[in-house]
Amino acid sequence: ASAFPESSRINKKIVVSLINIGIQFIKTRQYPIALEYMDKALVRDPGNPHAKKKTKQLRKIIEKTQRQMREYHEQKSRQNL
Repeated sequence: ASAFPESSRINKKIVVSLINIGIQFIKTRQYPIALEYMDKALVRDPGNPHAKKKTKQLRKIIEKTQRQMREYHEQKSRQNL
């Protein structure tokens, strides 16, 4: 048995809290901040399926958004020529 049996239970609660905070940032479309919270959850619990799934989804969303912004700016710069 662990010297600190509470620590595992507390860690699980912290992980759930980090995921929930991340989800609130997803709801306000603050994806990079949401990703930070999911990453923090994964540091504490690397196998957490919810954090892993959300992290994967967030990386895709952020990548897509960055690509769209790049394309938009390229299009704008071509129009200004």
